[in-house]
Amino acid sequence: SSRLYKAFRGRQWQLCTILTASLFPGMAFCTFLFFNIILFFMNVAIAVPLLDVVIVAAMWCCVATPLVFLGAYFGYKADVIEFPTVTSTIARKIPTPPALLHPMVGMTVTGIVPFAAAYVEFFFIMTSLRMDQFY
Repeated sequence: SSRLYKAFRGRQWQLCTILTASLFPGMAFCTFLFFNIILFFMNVAIAVPLLDVVIVAAMWCCVATPLVFLGAYFGYKADVIEFPTVTSTIARKIPTPPALLHPMVGMTVTGIVPFAAAYVEFFFIMTSLRMDQFY
């Protein structure tokens, strides 16, 4: 992230590195901790023990965060990413894409494939159950 931040002429690379090291892992850890506390108070057997939570937090603080800072240091010391084209300041009209490139068409086409696979499997399972044929 620091190399990309440098390519966009960012100046506060320390803040960028701190946010990289803490924002997503922190949200993921807080979500995990929230659900683990709920499971703990419900006396569910799948709640993660406190020692394991402390070990994961220690690994995050003592392993992942220093590695993010090390990677950010080397990323910021590397050469700036040169973009292959220069962006023009003249505003131009963006042409409308063809109908096949519409997002709804793409979502429909990509959704049909897994639906068809699940439907075929479900159809044969239900047919065999209706015919009293067990495999």
